[in-house]
Amino acid sequence: MATLETRGRKATINDVARLAGIGKATASRALSGNGSTSPAARAAALRAAQELNFEVDPLARSARRHLNGR
Repeated sequence: MATLETRGRKATINDVARLAGIGKATASRALSGNGSTSPAARAAALRAAQELNFEVDPLARSARRHLNGR
């Protein structure tokens, strides 16, 4: 059972970060495996993502990459 209310919507990276007690950028790096994060932050992000049933939204990822020119 998730300890963070997502009100029937899909969990976001912000939800994962909030539940894990870390920043959004840290949560993103921890889940993607890109960049450096502490083992504790990575474990917290993975636990939170699993608890919230977090899944990467391919459409959101694509849109973000397009905005960044990547």
